[in-house]
Amino acid sequence: MSEIYSQSYRTVVWLGMDSDADPTAIFRELSLPYPEAAMAFVCHLVKHWDPSQPAQYYTADPETRSGERKTPDPQCSFVPSLHECFQSPIYGWMNRLRPLELLFNAKWFSRKWVIQEVALSRSVDVLFHNCRISWRWIGLAASIMRTRYDDALREHRLYNVYNAYLMFRLSERYDLEPAKMTFVQLLRLTSGFETSEPRDTFFALSGLKTSDHDPSDGPLLKPDYRAPYEHICTTVARTMLEIGRSRASGLDVLLNAGITGK
Repeated sequence: MSEIYSQSYRTVVWLGMDSDADPTAIFRELSLPYPEAAMAFVCHLVKHWDPSQPAQYYTADPETRSGERKTPDPQCSFVPSLHECFQSPIYGWMNRLRPLELLFNAKWFSRKWVIQEVALSRSVDVLFHNCRISWRWIGLAASIMRTRYDDALREHRLYNVYNAYLMFRLSERYDLEPAKMTFVQLLRLTSGFETSEPRDTFFALSGLKTSDHDPSDGPLLKPDYRAPYEHICTTVARTMLEIGRSRASGLDVLLNAGITGK
């Protein structure tokens, strides 16, 4: 999988159509309909953090199929009060940040297999309803929220923002320094992601580079869906102990006992 995604020209992510949201609803703070309001909010977050960032998105007319590039207006009255959105009481927060909530509620953000898609690909576009935006801007927006508005994320249980932040940090192709961790630490940090097959708890991460595993040197674990899940767990634990023999903290793997698939 690491070769497939790293050699692809472009990866396209389809978040789907949110059946719980009214695509004609107008969000007053942005004066935009959903889901375009979500794309604009992402770009405003990025440009509020760094005005030099060329954050933009595209919309497509469902009837004519014509596309239009959109660059959020930095003079929009919404921008000066953006920080206050995350400080509002819960009911005010729900109204003003509803576009972001609907975007990050997409099930894609909780699937473990998609981590490799965005972490390894050279270029990623995200499609949501009739909108298209670079994963770069969604990842940066998630990072900004994680570092600046963590209390609000926890209070309102926007856990998929943490997932997006982690996926962005695992990539070596963007602005932030890639996160460095062991394979066991990666297992722990991704325990909140979902898999339909318990074995994918491990297989879905095998293409990612960690401080103790480089896929280009050979697989840490050869995918085998015939092998019992318990056997795979034992194999991973044994491999990690072997790797940790030369380290002072080799037995730290025991601290991660209990990581299970979903």
